Amino acid sequence: MRFLKRQPPPPPSSNLTATLTGHSMGVVTVGFSPDGRVLASGSADRTVILWDITDPAHPDQRATLGRRRSGRGIARQGLTIGGVRAVGFSPDGRLLASGSADRTVALRDVTDPAHPAQRAMLAGASGSRRAGLRSGAMGFSPDGRLLASCGADKTVRLWEMG
Repeated sequence: MRFLKRQPPPPPSSNLTATLTGHSMGVVTVGFSPDGRVLASGSADRTVILWDITDPAHPDQRATLGRRRSGRGIARQGLTIGGVRAVGFSPDGRLLASGSADRTVALRDVTDPAHPAQRAMLAGASGSRRAGLRSGAMGFSPDGRLLASCGADKTVRLWEMG
């Protein structure tokens, strides 16, 4: 009788579906909405772009949020200063939080991704610029009541979403 060997399962398919362009500088962070229909991308150009990816092969840019920085200076298009380092959707998908190097977290209502509405600007602790967000780490609690962000000043900040 021949000895049977189990074969490992084949690797998942990794076919490139689309390439999204629109930022003027490097993309630093991305996040999917809970329903998977919207992708947020954050960039060193100080913007967040909301993409409708209902059809992943044909993504549609819905909105650009923030202040764009390019080689020609800054075009005033929003509220955040400093590169966007983190994005995160609330569990119900209604809120998008974006954290920047300038120690701010912007909260926007993205119920209609084509027309997001500013809800709040959360300012970090006073101090040096080093207190800004360190990485693309930001997350809502499962019930959506708390938002956590990590700082370059060795802190984690918890925000109540009252």
